[in-house]
Amino acid sequence: MKKGKETLLDEVILTEDPDPLLYHQKFKDIELRDGKIVVTMRLGEDLLFAKPVLDFLPEAGAGSA
Repeated sequence: MKKGKETLLDEVILTEDPDPLLYHQKFKDIELRDGKIVVTMRLGEDLLFAKPVLDFLPEAGAGSA
């Protein structure tokens, strides 16, 4: 996940064999739930990924004098 040229997230959230072209069949949506960014699956209620929004923000005080 990127914001402009800055990488916000560089994690693998799904691996499937043998055909990565079918990955899109696994993903349903990206949502904000209870302060977390979550990636939901098309079938069932399972989450593929969840991470607090605060983890995407720059650290407090970083770059300040």
